[in-house]
Amino acid sequence: MWSSLLIPAFLFLNFSVGLAPDPGPTTNANNNSLPFWDQINGDIAEFPVQNNKIIIDPWKYMDRLRICKILITESDKYFASFGKNNTGNVHWVVTLMYGELFKTDRFSEPPNSSQCAYESGVSGCISINSGWGGHKDEFHYR
Repeated sequence: MWSSLLIPAFLFLNFSVGLAPDPGPTTNANNNSLPFWDQINGDIAEFPVQNNKIIIDPWKYMDRLRICKILITESDKYFASFGKNNTGNVHWVVTLMYGELFKTDRFSEPPNSSQCAYESGVSGCISINSGWGGHKDEFHYR
């Protein structure tokens, strides 16, 4: 009995979705929703160099954002068929998540804590004590 209802239900849902109006682009063309996105070039040369090693600090929002921009730019050729201007790139998921966590201040220190993984009070610091920063010993970042 249930199998006889499955095909009509599938056809109804498929037809309904097909008639639904197009909501438009799902990402903002200017990327204004991501804090500091327009202020970085997405170039590896933006990172500091010490002893011929590029220093990327995963506890800094700007460093994570730069890495995401580099990944999106360099992998665009693999995702071009999924959308124009990197809109179909799977790396946008992580980038948008980091932007939302930064905008909603979820990377900052919990109320009862006073230390930060990078420096206390520095804009863009991702605290190891926040629920989203992780603990430095668990992830072996330092």
